[in-house]
Amino acid sequence: MSSIWDDDGAPDVSHALIAIIFALGFAPVRFLLDFLVYKRLAMRLLHSGRATLVIDETRQLKVYKCSESMWKFTYYVSVQMWVISILRQAPWLMNTKEYFKGWPNQELGYHSVEPLIEANLFPRTFYYTFNTMLLTLLVFHIYWWKLICAMLLRQLQNEGKVGEDIRSDSEDGE
Repeated sequence: MSSIWDDDGAPDVSHALIAIIFALGFAPVRFLLDFLVYKRLAMRLLHSGRATLVIDETRQLKVYKCSESMWKFTYYVSVQMWVISILRQAPWLMNTKEYFKGWPNQELGYHSVEPLIEANLFPRTFYYTFNTMLLTLLVFHIYWWKLICAMLLRQLQNEGKVGEDIRSDSEDGE
């Protein structure tokens, strides 16, 4: 497998195949690990090393949550190891001069899309659609920032007591 830094970072068919194989193999690996390893390990951890045949609903829920946490841990550790293995191939990883090469004068925005538009590889409608989506995302971020700040201020005014939720509508009559 070639490095992602080869060919000036251009995508290769092998990169798409790896992503498809990963996506198709993700669910079976998760269910196998959950069934064969995580549930058994969670039962041993939660029941002090002894296996019990009868499990009530609350213990079953604890086993499920524990196995889910083990899966998340495995997933995040494996992703971080994969990212580090990719970064180790990067020529700029340990050289800060190479890392900041061309910064902050890198071409960004419309200028980086112009060659694609001229070659008819990137229709202008995609450009405007993408920018509209980014602006919509910006509006949502501003709205959520305002909402979170209002909730924090209300919580501070209530001196830590649980108050009315400002996110929901007031439908007292129903």
